[in-house]
Amino acid sequence: MEDFPEKRGKKGWLYSIPVLIVLIILVLGFGRSSIAMYKGAKDAKDREGVATGRLEGLMERKNFLESSIGRLSSAEGIEQALREKFNVRRPGEDMIILVSPEIEEPVYDSSLGVIKNWFNQIF
Repeated sequence: MEDFPEKRGKKGWLYSIPVLIVLIILVLGFGRSSIAMYKGAKDAKDREGVATGRLEGLMERKNFLESSIGRLSSAEGIEQALREKFNVRRPGEDMIILVSPEIEEPVYDSSLGVIKNWFNQIF
């Protein structure tokens, strides 16, 4: 029987309160580190999405600018750009301005006038 407390004494330090407190502190520390790593990974993924969207926008702008440069490298493109921006014309050209006709709709002053017109048409 005397061996029983001796065997327990060797393992007793493992289950002591100071060791359990140290283990709890370690578990809490690892948990806190894991949460911080998760938040960092989530932020990095969000920033990656923003950067990808910005990259696509910049690629579209690059393609547009390259096409504009290609168009302006020819004489016709330069002439077209000048006509659009500065509203110029060649000597001998005339400008025609098309104006759409205005359609006048009848305007009624009040609903009472509409009712009078309706009665006048009936009688």
